[in-house]
Amino acid sequence: MKILYVVDESILAGSHSGVIKKVKSQVLFWQQQGHQICFFSIFDNALYDSDLKMVTSFRQVNFKKFGKIGSLFRIYFSTYFLTKVHHIVNYDLIYTRYILFTPFFYYLAKNKRVIMEINSNDVTEYKSRSRLTHLYNLITRNIILKKISAFVFVSHELSNIFSYFGKKSIVIANGADVKKYPIKNNTNTRPRLVFVGSVGQKWHGVDKIVEMAKNLTKYDFIIIGQDGCNTDNLKYMGRMSSDRVIDEIVKCDVGIGTLSIYIYIKMREASPLKTREYLSCGLPIIYAYEDTDLQDIEKFALRLDEDNIDLSKIKVFVDSVFNNNNINILARKFAEENLDIRIKEQKRLEFFKEIMEEQ
Repeated sequence: MKILYVVDESILAGSHSGVIKKVKSQVLFWQQQGHQICFFSIFDNALYDSDLKMVTSFRQVNFKKFGKIGSLFRIYFSTYFLTKVHHIVNYDLIYTRYILFTPFFYYLAKNKRVIMEINSNDVTEYKSRSRLTHLYNLITRNIILKKISAFVFVSHELSNIFSYFGKKSIVIANGADVKKYPIKNNTNTRPRLVFVGSVGQKWHGVDKIVEMAKNLTKYDFIIIGQDGCNTDNLKYMGRMSSDRVIDEIVKCDVGIGTLSIYIYIKMREASPLKTREYLSCGLPIIYAYEDTDLQDIEKFALRLDEDNIDLSKIKVFVDSVFNNNNINILARKFAEENLDIRIKEQKRLEFFKEIMEEQ
């Protein structure tokens, strides 16, 4: 298959982006299976080859001066040029995350096979952004979604929300290139708990991690991706490259997942990349949501109630998994058998083939 992968992220500046990291891993596997891929970045308004090298850059305009509404102008502008890509490269289908309606993308959805990956509830997501963009999305979303060929959902919860469109769909939670990750093999004198996140995403629940650190003084807490005020047992490490993130994860004992997802974005189910990275490194995890790939019975995982970060439960769990090599091996084995991108992406490619054969 010849696939045009559309992303609304900067490929030029995407070294720290979790989305670009995921895309790179996906596409490497797709190529290994004999498929041809190129990318169109709405953010960059540019076309890239399968190695993420720029093929063509279309006209550049600075939309930041328009404030929050600038993102809508940028999508209109870039999707116009997206309709011109077929003059440069041939493709059988378009694979994209959710995109706001524009007449240009509507034209593509109407005339091409478009498979859309749904990672969040767009209605609640845009509600937290520009009020005008939120209203625009409410009015126009059904126009574009009715024309999409098929959906790939990252959770069963999202699949249920979008079920009324009656489209062919599949649920594939986020995965990781497990073989790329080293397994933890060090021992610490004090438990080290790590959280990987980014600035401005309140649903991560960093405030709860700060509270944990205040009360669990015999543990050390590491927060990667943000800056803040360090304390005796809490260290902020700021943004760093993907390789450095992994180097820090394997020095730790427990990975902390998202803790406030329902409070801020009204979703209960998720499959964050960070938890896949922790498990790939053999780290047991603490999280506060329904994970699409976990059953809540795993010895290497502690699921908390989002509204009750139970410190006593955390203490019992951390003490039970600290320097426990059997738990590290169990977590890694689970990642290899359930979370590896080779399993996930083979399933996705088979779904693509199914859609190609039907239409």
